[in-house]
Amino acid sequence: MKMKIIKKRHVLLGLLLILVTITCSFFFRMYRRDINTFESFKTAYHKSDKAMADFASSIFTTNLRTNPSANRNKISYLENKAIKANYELKVIALSRISSLVKNDTELRNTAIEIGDFSEKQLALLDKGKNMTLKMDATTGQRAKLDSLSERFNDLGESRKQTYVFYRELSGINDDLK
Repeated sequence: MKMKIIKKRHVLLGLLLILVTITCSFFFRMYRRDINTFESFKTAYHKSDKAMADFASSIFTTNLRTNPSANRNKISYLENKAIKANYELKVIALSRISSLVKNDTELRNTAIEIGDFSEKQLALLDKGKNMTLKMDATTGQRAKLDSLSERFNDLGESRKQTYVFYRELSGINDDLK
């Protein structure tokens, strides 16, 4: 009779141990996925930031009169690179974050806001690209391009400030360059 009770206790203890292990594994996997999302967002942010900066410098500093064909190809290449990087950033920004993470809703909204700032910057760069490709030597068009450059820089500062806030919420240690 004692053997049956001991065996029942061992079976119940074993089942309880299995249940606790499965539950802990589930929550650990959810938390690990969140950490991977933060790291992916950080990588996508820096990739997008670099691609936007390269594209912007090609637009705002290009002289199409020296070598029009090569400069147009360079601008086109950098534009495609910026579009892809921005798309990747927006997709990762829309990733769900589990409620295991503190400030999960605010983190997701901040990531989406960063993606929106990047989208607005890309739209300004597209406008600037069209102006650059059609530009002649008139001062009025150069002034418009300079104004566009200022708005681009203002959006960039807003995006960087929002990213700093995102880093604080998520606990990402990262050198903002």
